Amino acid sequence: MPATIKLPGFTDKKVYGIDVLNGFEQELVTEVENDSLVIYNLLVKDYPIILRFSSTTVGIKDKIHPDDLKLDIYPNPFNTTTTIEFQIPERSNVCVKIYNIQGREIRTLINKKLQEGVYKIPWNGLDYAGKAVSAGMYFIRMKSDDHVKTGKSLLLK
Repeated sequence: MPATIKLPGFTDKKVYGIDVLNGFEQELVTEVENDSLVIYNLLVKDYPIILRFSSTTVGIKDKIHPDDLKLDIYPNPFNTTTTIEFQIPERSNVCVKIYNIQGREIRTLINKKLQEGVYKIPWNGLDYAGKAVSAGMYFIRMKSDDHVKTGKSLLLK
């Protein structure tokens, strides 16, 4: 069952979910809303899930200001292909991943060092195995060094 968790005062922390039964850890997709860190659609199971917060504050030593990063997704909603357009203000490691509504990673579109500039990456609605994903809401997460931007895209079939 999906749940939404609001954590006041944690806006500068990264959150990792630890699935104790299956033994894996994954950074969770979060948003900042009214000075609270919000985890949407956290999949709650019938066994414990541990939330681990980063031990260091995000943003203190960063060169890039989060407002300098741009992320646009179009068309949105989409049927067959959508374009993820992003801008980075300086050379940095960039990773763009797609997550489903449960927060599970579906696909990595790019993960490499890029020069400053504007980039466009298409996503054709396929997962890692090359299979078409089901209709629904997907999160597009762009990480540039230590900054993260997240967008939503709706796949209609």
